[in-house]
Amino acid sequence: MGALAGKDGQFKIGSTAVGYVDSWSASFTRGTEEANSLGAAWKSYVETVKEYNMDFSGSLDPSDPQQKAMIEAMTGESSAASVSFEFAHGTSGANFKFAGTGIITSVKIDNTWSGKVTFSASMSGVGAPTYTGPGVEG
Repeated sequence: MGALAGKDGQFKIGSTAVGYVDSWSASFTRGTEEANSLGAAWKSYVETVKEYNMDFSGSLDPSDPQQKAMIEAMTGESSAASVSFEFAHGTSGANFKFAGTGIITSVKIDNTWSGKVTFSASMSGVGAPTYTGPGVEG
């Protein structure tokens, strides 16, 4: 598989795509702690815990049910801050897909005089995500 075109990406909450998303990212980190011993010339580390976070942004569409649900989760109108999600590349997710559960940690709406109104949100993953794509046996 060669380079991928960003235009083929998508972000879903549950089974429904969030409207007007034009950018998403997922970051995965592994914690470490120093595990040194006296007399050693080099530091030593042990793996601790892993985590992942997701961000996406696009145009605000107040009529989009997914955007509206995230705003309501953050403003107290709903307690549904924990959601199932899917970040995928390719319209059928055939290229790669991350899926799991996340907690919505922030929602931001930006308005500028000379531009469009934008919507962005961040999520923290809960538990391990599943990955489907290159390098994974089906």
